[in-house]
Amino acid sequence: GNNEVHIQLKLKQTDAKILQAIEGALRRIDEGTYGVCRDCGEPIAEARLLAIPWTRSCISCKEKQKN
Repeated sequence: GNNEVHIQLKLKQTDAKILQAIEGALRRIDEGTYGVCRDCGEPIAEARLLAIPWTRSCISCKEKQKN
């Protein structure tokens, strides 16, 4: 029904956002800036990159964004 259509639309939007983030990470690899926090310029921890390879922020800066 209507809920299923809404869920499918949300899933497609989420997929598109993740794809965009992955493409951005690939660009940063090409540019040599992959693994560097966009906010503070410090290296992003390897564990964070393994968990979320397309992340652009270190855990400290991400926590600050939430507040």
